Amino acid sequence: MELIGDVEPFPVESRIRGVRFEIATPLMNEELHRFMLEHFRVEEPITRSVGSTKEDVFDFFIDLRDAGLRGPYSIAVFNEETHELIGCCLNEVCDIPDHPECGPSGDIYKRENANKILNFIETVEEELHDLVDSKRMLKIGVICIHPKYGRRGIGRRLIEESLDMARDENCDHAAAVATARASQGLFEKMGFQTLREVPYATYSPKGEVIFKVLHDGVQSGKLMVKEL
Repeated sequence: MELIGDVEPFPVESRIRGVRFEIATPLMNEELHRFMLEHFRVEEPITRSVGSTKEDVFDFFIDLRDAGLRGPYSIAVFNEETHELIGCCLNEVCDIPDHPECGPSGDIYKRENANKILNFIETVEEELHDLVDSKRMLKIGVICIHPKYGRRGIGRRLIEESLDMARDENCDHAAAVATARASQGLFEKMGFQTLREVPYATYSPKGEVIFKVLHDGVQSGKLMVKEL
């Protein structure tokens, strides 16, 4: 996989001591995937709620990662001393005419838990283009920070840099499906509005509630959008 066009990766200047922000590139493929399996899988409430193993989400996380590496719009965060990957924000820039309205994909993965998670995310997002008049949009697909580096402003910085890139790419909106309490609060503080909400307690596509215990106390998945 290569970056779109002739765009070269460039460093994002860090204002947070001890960490370094970089544009994510395909050279980070394995590192990003491993980080998601080890941290995003257990920190993300809905993934944890259904007891997902690494095998359950292995292919699903590859697809999430690859979507974020189609262009130079995603950011990786490293410890400056150890060079360890400690966070990422995986983004995709979408020209809306090229991305028709989507709904639940059904069972496209071999693992049931991956399908449960994907179909919920797509259910929350399915009315996006009816609710937002947009021609070009930044979609924030994954934002994850190593728990040891929480409460240092890294998440906020990741979103700020992502929004700056979106404006540089002439995006008129940014959107995210926020499924965790922390990310919902952060997006709200940064001016995102909730356009659609799907409560976990009532989401039962096959007659049974799927996400029964959410460890962070989050009540619903939210489609959150910010006009740029």
